Amino acid sequence: MADTTRVEVVEEITVKVEVFRGPSGADGKDGAGVSENKITIAASATGVADQYAIATGPSAKWLLTITDNVTGDQTISEIWAANDGTTAAHTRYGINSIGTPVPHTVVVVILGGNMELRVTNNSGNTITSRAVRLSTSA
Repeated sequence: MADTTRVEVVEEITVKVEVFRGPSGADGKDGAGVSENKITIAASATGVADQYAIATGPSAKWLLTITDNVTGDQTISEIWAANDGTTAAHTRYGINSIGTPVPHTVVVVILGGNMELRVTNNSGNTITSRAVRLSTSA
């Protein structure tokens, strides 16, 4: 069950803000809302940092943090992706690092009905990937 926080402020106008955390959004569909996934990726390996069923929504935005588990260096970026049910397109923005940039590559693919955010570790150390996804529902 998703954690839900609702805030309603009533004055001359009404403002309602809903924040959803977890695999289910306001409409109860998996993939809508906000979710977080953390994985460890061995040196020179590829891992699925996050994924969701493409039937639940056409687009996602990820905040991706990659941490080198030996040096503690971090690289953070934002990935926007969309799909048409068959192919996925993505753009990566705002790549910033603390310490030395952690060598890795990112791709977004459609596989088995899911849109996957994949991270390839191009370093000799194990890395941790943390992906926070904001996605839309169908």
